[in-house]
Amino acid sequence: MTGRSSLLTLPDAASEPIRSVDDRSAGCLQLVCLESTAELLADAARWDRLWYESTTTIPTARAAAVAQWCRQFGPQAPVRFIAVAQAERYLAALPLVERRLAGLLRVGTLPTNPWLTCGDLLAAAPVDSPETTAALDLLVAAMHRRVPWSLLWLNEASLGQPHWQALIAALNRRGIAHDARPWADVGKLILDDDWAAYRASWSRRHRQRWMQQRRRLEALGPLRLRRVRPRTPEELEAVLREAFAIEHRSWKGRGGTSVLSTPGMFGYFLAQAKAPAVEGRVELAFLDVGDQPAAFILGLHGKGVFHSCKIAYEPQWADYSPGQVLRGLLLEDLFAQRTDRRENDREPIAAIDFQGALTSAHRAWRPDCYAVGRLAIGLGPTGRTLLMLLRTLRPVIRSARWAALRKSSE
Repeated sequence: MTGRSSLLTLPDAASEPIRSVDDRSAGCLQLVCLESTAELLADAARWDRLWYESTTTIPTARAAAVAQWCRQFGPQAPVRFIAVAQAERYLAALPLVERRLAGLLRVGTLPTNPWLTCGDLLAAAPVDSPETTAALDLLVAAMHRRVPWSLLWLNEASLGQPHWQALIAALNRRGIAHDARPWADVGKLILDDDWAAYRASWSRRHRQRWMQQRRRLEALGPLRLRRVRPRTPEELEAVLREAFAIEHRSWKGRGGTSVLSTPGMFGYFLAQAKAPAVEGRVELAFLDVGDQPAAFILGLHGKGVFHSCKIAYEPQWADYSPGQVLRGLLLEDLFAQRTDRRENDREPIAAIDFQGALTSAHRAWRPDCYAVGRLAIGLGPTGRTLLMLLRTLRPVIRSARWAALRKSSE
């Protein structure tokens, strides 16, 4: 057993009933608290097995990627990786790293930021099984004894997904103070085998514009969708440099926010992608006009889902909507790949996750949506008080922000 752990069993129904859960069916559950990235990596086999058994699909939620994120963005920050084990198997896990809320209050957060999403709640599927339900009950009931924060501030939580709904249900059963605030929808497009029917579902305006922009680009040179799945470190570095050079020449480069503008960031992305690339989980899709790349999409494959992590295009092609043309060609190819099972793909793509707040560009493709937002959890009396205080102050903070924005625009 790695990490520090405490053996905690759920109370029986006579002392503290847990609605809808038969504790005896869950067996003996153990709370495991890993307090460093080294401990997480030492226990990676159990963590990653839970990822495979969970409904979470993005591969960066696995142990090595989470550890790399923490070392890159919070090398000195305290971390806690809380898990619930049954024998040698994890049933639920939550990665936490410290940051300061408003620069003052120390809180536990998920390891995620605009660069890359790596933190997610992991829960063994099905999440409404007696075992997983009991594990989530233990996780929320005992967590305050093992973390150094009174408040958890979990941004980018997929509040509309079943595993997060199951965690919120556990918080309700245990009477633990929490506040869930959805702030955006994320698009997720489910693929089937009928490209013609899917394309017919587009709005007339989108269909006409996509064909028009495609023909305009074809008039400038042969148009080609180039899909690259690098396997070796050399192939990976070359194709990432090609892609991020496109991003660097865009508005992000001019604003100093591109990967190549940020010291150490290319090395971080390269390190994060090496293990998934060996597994065939990294893909870059390029739109080539003649012999020039006009746009790219960086995707990560996980459990049949293509996670669209980055998209950028060359500024000279901006009037031709190259990103949208590329996305349409990629979708067409993914539909065809599902139909003829090209490349003997072990994991045919069944969905595309747009990995970001829904935009008009995403909405044009008619995806389904799920909510993301912030889940705040008050642990113990201090956490409950802090949460109530933040709820009370929220209107004041919001008014102050609007006042500052108005003043800056004058």
